[in-house]
Amino acid sequence: MGKCSSGMRQRATLALAFAVPPRIVILDEPFNWLDPVATFDVRAALAQMVKGGLTLITALHDLSTQSGFRDGGIVLTKGRVSLQLNGARLRAGRNDAAGFERALVAALR
Repeated sequence: MGKCSSGMRQRATLALAFAVPPRIVILDEPFNWLDPVATFDVRAALAQMVKGGLTLITALHDLSTQSGFRDGGIVLTKGRVSLQLNGARLRAGRNDAAGFERALVAALR
């Protein structure tokens, strides 16, 4: 593993997280170090698992992923909820990425 790239280590870590099918998974920045193809494949695999009943909790800092990947969420600032991300807000973010980013950054400030 020590000679593998960061992206390959991330893939291996994700594979280990699902070695035994879990009901709930918490992932911190699961797309870090992945190339665009791997990111697409991991997102598709996670979406299928969620459809199959998996509860997936992620910490994401990539603002564009926030609106496209989830169906609900929250923004935490100093340990408190500063913004609720319901389905309507996330759908709006898909149509207006710049406005969505502005709202998230404002909530983080």
